[in-house]
Amino acid sequence: MTSRRRSSGHALVGTMVLLVLLMLLALAAFQHLTGYTRAERACQVRHDRATGPTRALAWGLRLLETDKPPTKPYSCLVTPTSDTTRVFVITFEETPSNEYTVSVRPAGVGDTLLPAAPSTFCNQ
Repeated sequence: MTSRRRSSGHALVGTMVLLVLLMLLALAAFQHLTGYTRAERACQVRHDRATGPTRALAWGLRLLETDKPPTKPYSCLVTPTSDTTRVFVITFEETPSNEYTVSVRPAGVGDTLLPAAPSTFCNQ
């Protein structure tokens, strides 16, 4: 009588080794992609800053060069780009030393009653 030795479980071990190797390969591939997406996100943030609050602040400083604001403090709405969904509030506040502080923030729900930014303060 010959005894036949059964070897069970080899298929399961082989499958697990194959899955682990595939996961390591996917991890190596996705690390490259995470670096790419991080760089793209940084470029997007830089672009948003250049087209958003920075342009609104530049608009406000250019407006302040024309003359003094009509009221103290004075706030108005400005859309610095052609994108009408990005609206900012510029606030001009005079300091005791006859200088102005210009601040910019995104417009909220309660800011809809503020006037639009004039082209100059001379006509005010």
